[in-house]
Amino acid sequence: MRIKRSYIVFRTYGAPVRFHLSIVLMVPLLQWYFGWLPAALLTAGLTVSALLRELGHSCVMVRKGCRVREILVLPAWGITRTAGMPVRSRDEFTALLAGTAVNMVLFLALFFGGRYIPLPSLRVSGPVEIALGCNMLRFLGLINLGYCAVNLVPALPMDGGAVLRTWLTPRLGRFRATFICSFMGKAAAVILGLAGFSREAWWLVAIAAYLYYLAGREYRILECRQGMKAFGLDLPDDPDEDDLHDKVVI
Repeated sequence: MRIKRSYIVFRTYGAPVRFHLSIVLMVPLLQWYFGWLPAALLTAGLTVSALLRELGHSCVMVRKGCRVREILVLPAWGITRTAGMPVRSRDEFTALLAGTAVNMVLFLALFFGGRYIPLPSLRVSGPVEIALGCNMLRFLGLINLGYCAVNLVPALPMDGGAVLRTWLTPRLGRFRATFICSFMGKAAAVILGLAGFSREAWWLVAIAAYLYYLAGREYRILECRQGMKAFGLDLPDDPDEDDLHDKVVI
């Protein structure tokens, strides 16, 4: 399923790299907290971080013999669609964790290197103005560290959930492993949604709803395929549905 309102900006590894129009909407959202110029720069930094993360996944996938079908960059996260995964579990682990490694490198470079760049301290506007005590580069570094922490959560659609499924598949089978990781992803999304609701942080509730949908999507596709195989049928080789691996960062 191709997400609408996305546009090809360039190609890499023979695959189109699409940027979603919702990236632009991040600027007016963030300007309420940081002002227009910092919001635009922060949006650009988040977009580049998401792009580099997906390129990290894609680079390892190609080196392990997989074909990248498409890279989609959304506000603060990205999706890489590939034609299958590496055959060896070790290679699949490496491919899944490549994006997290990119975020860690960005954290080290931006947070520790940013202290030597003479930029003003970032401030959060509101009823009471709060100084964050770090400049834009160091703040982006902290966000990339947050990406690492979130993506190591062992629940789909996070990379940690995909890694856990890879480890469980030889022991329980692909179907049961996906069910367990999908259930854990839904549980994490519900907890995140309740936390956002209790604090009236509706943006957290929206993110939780989207994560809940993504957590069950791969299981629903696999369940449908298993049911059709029981009747001697199979789903068509749809490049937008088959072998979909979502990398989501918040």
